[in-house]
Amino acid sequence: MSEIPGKIRIGESEKHFGLIAIEKGYITPHDLIEALKEQVEEDLGKGSHRLIGEILAGQGKMTDEQVEDVLTALSEQK
Repeated sequence: MSEIPGKIRIGESEKHFGLIAIEKGYITPHDLIEALKEQVEEDLGKGSHRLIGEILAGQGKMTDEQVEDVLTALSEQK
């Protein structure tokens, strides 16, 4: 995991997921920031953890097909 000093820890797959989604034109950088904020708030408030793709799909920012496309691209990188 990456760590922002004094801030939050961002999982590698979430970071890469967001960057790939931006590169593919599915979301904007602002969309990713808002999803990350929501993820952190849920982590702290509810103790639950949803993946960035789940959050973006839930917000209507990405379709299920787009999420799958990004996940496929992620799996091909490794």
